[in-house]
Amino acid sequence: MSDVISRRVQTSPTSLAHLPEDIQAEILLHLPSPHHNLLRASQVCGLWRRLVRNPAFLHSFRERRNGTPPLIGVFHDRSFSSNRRFTPVDEDSTATGMFRCSTSWRILDCRHGRVLFLNDEASAVFLVWDPMAGGFNVINMPSDWTACHHDELNGAVVCTAGDDDEGRHGDCRASPYLVVLLAGRAPRALVSIYSSVAREWSETISYDGLPMWADVRLQPCVVIGTTLYQPLHASHTLSFDLESRNFNVIPHPLETAWMDVQIMKLDGRTLGLIMLLLACINFWEREQAGHWVLRRTVHLDILEPLSAAAATSHGPGNFRSVKLLGACEHGNVIFLEKGISVFLFYLDSLKLKKILFGDAIPLGTLSPYESFYAPRVFNCCDNSVLCDLGGQLSEQLNKSNLCHPDYDSLNSMTRHSLIGVGENMTETLSD
Repeated sequence: MSDVISRRVQTSPTSLAHLPEDIQAEILLHLPSPHHNLLRASQVCGLWRRLVRNPAFLHSFRERRNGTPPLIGVFHDRSFSSNRRFTPVDEDSTATGMFRCSTSWRILDCRHGRVLFLNDEASAVFLVWDPMAGGFNVINMPSDWTACHHDELNGAVVCTAGDDDEGRHGDCRASPYLVVLLAGRAPRALVSIYSSVAREWSETISYDGLPMWADVRLQPCVVIGTTLYQPLHASHTLSFDLESRNFNVIPHPLETAWMDVQIMKLDGRTLGLIMLLLACINFWEREQAGHWVLRRTVHLDILEPLSAAAATSHGPGNFRSVKLLGACEHGNVIFLEKGISVFLFYLDSLKLKKILFGDAIPLGTLSPYESFYAPRVFNCCDNSVLCDLGGQLSEQLNKSNLCHPDYDSLNSMTRHSLIGVGENMTETLSD
């Protein structure tokens, strides 16, 4: 009998721990989720943590998924009956927590894995934050902009690494970035650019060609190549080349005049425009010659559960109250609002997914956060990345010897606000 048992043990399948590292890496490459499962795998053991942090592994993992970062969740500036400012799109998300902070911190932009905040207090500062990697930078507003009304300012954070030939933007956390500050009331638009390399703002660039009523709209910009597109009122979009510093005003299609529209990136390379008209979503594309072409129409009455929600409000098939809330940077997801419900609309599959906000009913534009998993040292208690940043803010901003060139110029009110954000994040996210 003992011989039989011995033979069975000797011929039993090899355990996973005894497989060669390259075989285990190949198994991990087949994980279905570009974000959550990699994070969980990194917490299993030291070997898997080392494997998923390997740059060659991460490159292969992303290339197998077309190099497009996944949608992690959405930031929202304001919430009804709650100060929670972030909601993950997956209920079982382990990388993001209950991010809460004062409404004095306005979210201007989410792009290329970074989030741009503007503090609306008297001495305004910007905060550029990488939630996945945990890094942040505090930037003073340009001195000649401090007199501007903060509720008229818009901004964008742009990685300087650029897109590939397919219009995709890879993992660029080590790359420098720009912060673009915009404001405009017809006929004048103002732009200033902060470089993370030079650590200073450019001279303010002015443009006096805005049409009548075409003020800057406080909506997310679109960046394609080296061109930034800023939505304007009165059915126009302002383009600004980040290299040549040239402006251009783009009129929208006549069919969309004075309609509520959103600009977005289509196919990674071209400027698009989406418009809700009764029970249809129209997708317009701007060709290289400068002409707008209607590329696609989606009928809302074929989308469940949106059609069911419409059928319960003031008669069957009522889509008049459906609103556009935004679009993902990579142009594959848009956000639709019906009543107090918000849906993700996946353009490739024409599927809807309801976002569960809980007690945080968002108000206004949503800012989608798209990012690859960033390798960091996690422990087995599954600390939240957002909570970790809260600890960093509280600890570092309380130090009198904080090594940041802008720190000494921050007044006590601003420092107190930053420290409060960090403490609030630590307390709420660690629960």
